[in-house]
Amino acid sequence: MQLDPAPPVDIIGAYDVLATEYDQAYSGPVEVAEDFAIGRWLRLYMLGETILDAGCGTGHLLDYVNIDPSAYRGIDASEGMLAVAREKHPGYLFAHADLLAPPRRPWRYGVVASIYVMLWMSDPVSFLNYLWNLVAPGGVLLLVTSSPRREERMSELLSQSGYPVTQYGYTREEILTALST
Repeated sequence: MQLDPAPPVDIIGAYDVLATEYDQAYSGPVEVAEDFAIGRWLRLYMLGETILDAGCGTGHLLDYVNIDPSAYRGIDASEGMLAVAREKHPGYLFAHADLLAPPRRPWRYGVVASIYVMLWMSDPVSFLNYLWNLVAPGGVLLLVTSSPRREERMSELLSQSGYPVTQYGYTREEILTALST
């Protein structure tokens, strides 16, 4: 399988265009139930830990999980999404980052969460290595991949941005293989 070195630039542009509409598009009852389940799982592991939200988007995780600003860091490749996150959650730290490039600082986190980001990564091995390198010894990686229903909804929403987007789907076996390398 030929892998590109980074997510396509067009997906970042699409998210920049749709940033102000993103949260509204994912506010239905199914999405709220998904968010609740993810939040419940995350709360099991976050006590006393610093959390990195890799691919934080609009800071959506903070909408349903109460995290102290001093314990949260959000990173994303879309400046538009980060602008919305900063507006919604003043006092929290959000930074621009390439999710495949080595981190500029050797920070380690007790919890690294990446929710619905992997489907945009053309190189799952580099992406998972990036995330693992940010997990502190004894820490936890929360990787939430997508479902066909969510992928269909994402494609529909992003097609409205006017940008051509590329989506990558991975089977359970492909993810396990990437994790084992």
